[in-house]
Amino acid sequence: MNKYKNIGIIACDLRQVHMAKYLMNKGCSINIICSEKLSHNKEYKESIHGIIYSGDFSDLRIVYDIEEIINTSQVIVTPIPFNKISEFIVIPKFISLLNEREDVSSILLYAGYIDNEARVILDKTNIKYIDYSKSEKLAIYNSIATAEGIIAEAILSKDTNLHGSKAIILGYGKCGKTLADKLKGLNVKVSICARREEELALANSLGFSTVNLHNLIMEISKYEYIFNTIPNIILKEDILRKVSVNSIILDIASLPGGVDKNAANKYNICVKHSLGIPGKYSPRSSGIAIARDLLDYIQ
Repeated sequence: MNKYKNIGIIACDLRQVHMAKYLMNKGCSINIICSEKLSHNKEYKESIHGIIYSGDFSDLRIVYDIEEIINTSQVIVTPIPFNKISEFIVIPKFISLLNEREDVSSILLYAGYIDNEARVILDKTNIKYIDYSKSEKLAIYNSIATAEGIIAEAILSKDTNLHGSKAIILGYGKCGKTLADKLKGLNVKVSICARREEELALANSLGFSTVNLHNLIMEISKYEYIFNTIPNIILKEDILRKVSVNSIILDIASLPGGVDKNAANKYNICVKHSLGIPGKYSPRSSGIAIARDLLDYIQ
């Protein structure tokens, strides 16, 4: 690991702060720069205070210049998603400065959710990079944090119990599977809505009711909780007009989400589009999981 012992962390939420603590305890030297918003966060200050007073803190430096991170780190960990780095520096300049280093071939950029525009730029450089959002292991850990977080939001959003309620999950990927299992454990009557017949067959084999996506318009009115995991506008006006006024839509899909928001407003439907749930509800567990993935790679 010696080659990659010096790690620079660009932090926009508490996941990166907990990464710093975990990596430092594993023998890494950490330089961390934080967004202004995070620097004013009470939990961030307490976390940094806890790091400093938890033992030897000589391997932790808080810096205030993004170019210092760029010029001194062997591994650079960016915010999630990668494009949040624009809070510190525009992405093309960041990549250009990194690529100008004499030792660029020995640098590792460790980032999550690198968009196509940034990927095209990176592929024209000598920068070695990992998009850890592609990690199957991390995707499973992320689905746990996401499921727990969106269930917390569902509970806080209504004045009724989840127990005994009827819920439908749109999409049956990793997040959909984990969410379904956890809702089932809370005695929610869960239905799975998907397009692929093999996904519906799997859901049915596990005891869930199923709805083909093509038939959603005929079934949607039955559900009090509607969880969307599909990153396409699935809930359009023709479907939304069938949604019960007592229902809530909890959308965890990446932008643009899965709901026609103008139509939802037109029919007074409550919609919560929740992004970055792991960073909001379980930053320590999520940060440690990402740090472990990084260590597995560099070791």
